Amino acid sequence: MSKALTSITFSSLNSS
Repeated sequence: MSKALTSITFSSLNSS
């Protein structure tokens, strides 16, 4: 779960 959250957060930040 932690990995998924980190992935989403990183993806969102990278998308910005």
